Amino acid sequence: MSVPLLVVRRIASMLVVLLLIVVVSFFVTRVLPGDPATTLAGIGTSPEQIEVVRRNLGLDKPLLEQFAQYLQSVAALDFGSSLRSKQPISVEIGARLPATMELALFATVASSVGAVLLAILAVGTRRRGVDTAVRIGAVIGSSAPVFWLALLLQLVFYGWLQVLPSGGRLPFSQSAPPTVTGFYTIDALLVGDLATFGTAVVHLILPVASLAIASLGALTRLMRAQLRDEMRTDYVATARTRGGSRFRLLARHALPNAASPAITVIGMEFAFLVAGAIFVERIYQWPGLGSYTWEAIVGLDYPVVSAVAVTLGIVFVLTSLLVDVAYRLIDPRIRLS
Repeated sequence: MSVPLLVVRRIASMLVVLLLIVVVSFFVTRVLPGDPATTLAGIGTSPEQIEVVRRNLGLDKPLLEQFAQYLQSVAALDFGSSLRSKQPISVEIGARLPATMELALFATVASSVGAVLLAILAVGTRRRGVDTAVRIGAVIGSSAPVFWLALLLQLVFYGWLQVLPSGGRLPFSQSAPPTVTGFYTIDALLVGDLATFGTAVVHLILPVASLAIASLGALTRLMRAQLRDEMRTDYVATARTRGGSRFRLLARHALPNAASPAITVIGMEFAFLVAGAIFVERIYQWPGLGSYTWEAIVGLDYPVVSAVAVTLGIVFVLTSLLVDVAYRLIDPRIRLS
């Protein structure tokens, strides 16, 4: 299948998936415990005043009518206004999404590079103890709760050693670089502000490490298994007869072929990090989509919850599309249905 045809078919399936996400997010938020109208009206408000708030929110209309209006708004990428801030939800998501994307991207790169290095170390060395240590470390890293890792790293490097900041994207006294991409590191480089770039990188270290360590284990095990299989193939055996160290064989011959199956895992890991950064963002006061979602859930701001669910759905399906295309470009022999 050609790449353009693949993209067309994937986009068609994406639209179906997004429609299902919209349906589920709408009806799930309607059955959540609590009454947004009562919350917004405040304590001690009379039932009549609460009913006025409910009518203003459109909650007095039949459920199917509410859903029809919601579907029309989503199709126009208009999620309405937040019940708490009264600001357009699309604007608020647009302001917060780059922070989460930057965090997830750096964490994905860190975990991918770390997994490749650990897998090469485990397979390349002939010491059984090193391989065992890598496998045990991968299991421990993947089984540790991400919020526990975040709290532990914050306690050690901020509380005890005081070498890294406790959270935030930048210090309160430092202004953000001019917005181009929303990624502070990239925006700072675009304007040549190396001081802000360095500060942004330092603030990324702890939250990125928390997410990367949690996702490192599964990818390390996958890469280790793939490299071990590739080292048993005939073409590697042929290359071995020409001389060269085991690490050279791994890097030049086994790694390129072993990396292809890992693309899917890396792509989906990025999407999961975008969706699952809520605890890390809360712990490190990271002003991203995760903390925004937390605030919306606590405040019963169901339009925001629905909008975030749709946004994350878009991230997942777009990531899946990019992974499929990349898989096809890297190895044209692969047929994707």
